[in-house]
Amino acid sequence: MLSGTFQVGYVKYLVDVTRWQGAYNLETHTSVYQGPATAPNGGAGYFTLYGQDTGLSNGGVLAHVYCDFTGEYGALWHVDMTTIRYQTN
Repeated sequence: MLSGTFQVGYVKYLVDVTRWQGAYNLETHTSVYQGPATAPNGGAGYFTLYGQDTGLSNGGVLAHVYCDFTGEYGALWHVDMTTIRYQTN
């Protein structure tokens, strides 16, 4: 993860990329990434993203990603999404 935001409900969290970590398994085409993010009011959140590659699209890889996320007030969210992962140089 290089940069970005993650929105849950109406709250947009800024991803703290300097503290994120993750791994990709080339054999199973799965990934897991985890790390902190900050809400606009300074509240802390923590994400654990699990991915499974599903296909190719426009130079990227489509993946189904689900996430267990602890939000700024301690609420636990479960999020399902479709993403595109690009390789950068």
